[in-house]
Amino acid sequence: MRTRILLGLAIALAVSACTPEPTEPESPEYLGPNNLALGNPSNAKADITQPENYLITRPQYALSYNKTRGIANWVSWYLNKDWLGASDRQDDFRPDENLPASWYKVISSDYTATGFDRGHLCPSGDRTITVADNSATFLMTNIIPQAPGHNQGPWAQLELYCRKLVNEGNELYIIMGNYGLGGVGTGGYREKLASGKMTVPRYISFNRHAKFAGG
Repeated sequence: MRTRILLGLAIALAVSACTPEPTEPESPEYLGPNNLALGNPSNAKADITQPENYLITRPQYALSYNKTRGIANWVSWYLNKDWLGASDRQDDFRPDENLPASWYKVISSDYTATGFDRGHLCPSGDRTITVADNSATFLMTNIIPQAPGHNQGPWAQLELYCRKLVNEGNELYIIMGNYGLGGVGTGGYREKLASGKMTVPRYISFNRHAKFAGG
């Protein structure tokens, strides 16, 4: 009986050792150049002497950062089915260390008790193929102050509609920007957050170009 138990245990261990662990899909980083397929709207450059139009590119999106406003001028990204997967929302909001060392880096707590959401530009839901891709959307340079009613209402619905188009086999090229000064959150009208280091934009712009399946 003891021999049978040991033999059964050995077989179970051998089977376990031969069973591959589930692996996460690979990030479609090769699609990164498509993020600027519509062009560089403001001719941004990764040049510290150009602090109001500073270019940051990563595989997930490209952006022009404005040091004076403390937020991005625009973020541009490409979306097709290769970017969509089953990775969970990471919620790891954090400063963007890609900014020059001497610049103020917005932190998540700059939004605490302000009445404004930490609103994504390139949405978390557009980058779910890997954990790393989703996490990249929580860098604070990809976040702007948004009124909760906008962020959780029309903007959320627009995100869902775009992903619906993509799940139907279409491709999207998207640029989201902002301009103006001042907005109304749940605590009333504000023009600046983070002790004046971050601007609340008045308007948000959204440009989407679609390449339809079969077109």
